[in-house]
Amino acid sequence: MSTVATSPKITPLQLWLDAGNVTASWLAVELNLPKATVLTLAKGQTDRIAMDSLRVIRDYTKLNYEQIFCDTSLEAESASEKPFMAGDTRINKMLLAIETHLHQHTQKELQCYIGDDFTCSNELNQHADVTDRCLSFEQMCAINETNKNNLTNALLSATWLNLDGRLVQHCRLLLVHWITVRVDPYGTVTKNYTSLFLRLEKATGDMADDELPKIKRWWWRIPSEFGQPAM
Repeated sequence: MSTVATSPKITPLQLWLDAGNVTASWLAVELNLPKATVLTLAKGQTDRIAMDSLRVIRDYTKLNYEQIFCDTSLEAESASEKPFMAGDTRINKMLLAIETHLHQHTQKELQCYIGDDFTCSNELNQHADVTDRCLSFEQMCAINETNKNNLTNALLSATWLNLDGRLVQHCRLLLVHWITVRVDPYGTVTKNYTSLFLRLEKATGDMADDELPKIKRWWWRIPSEFGQPAM
């Protein structure tokens, strides 16, 4: 009888440990944390963990919360790859900026990508009893930056919506999928998928070489019908 061995799970935290030639037990002693906490995180097993412990690990390793809570098997040589499908370096840089800064210092870091008549909305704002259906960029930033939870986004994919057969460089609608990790003040961790629809002022083919993309419309939803990512 033959058996097939399964590849062990390699998390970003485990890759960090391997790169430094140290163990999870060593890191626990170094940070004065319970060994069980670091060991389970390194294995990709997450549950209710004290926020103070998460913050200490994040600050020491420079990994973000999404990486610390990653439960996906990774190959060391491809751990830093991003699944960009936008086909333009300027769009990729814009998406990286959104991924990094959306819930932290949003206004300053993302202002360069925002059009003059930008509006933000979501499916909850479409109900008949909602009066303010759209937010300005300043209002969106104020909500994001005052959230008491710690949120981290990880880009899954980005693709152009080509509704009329145009070439990609003439499309202005971009569909982006994320995983958002939320850690509340008590250390409870939740994950959800987020879909983001962006309408740009100009298609990349109509932009000058030194011109940045500008977002005109920002619409998002959490697709609950897909269920939640595994913890």
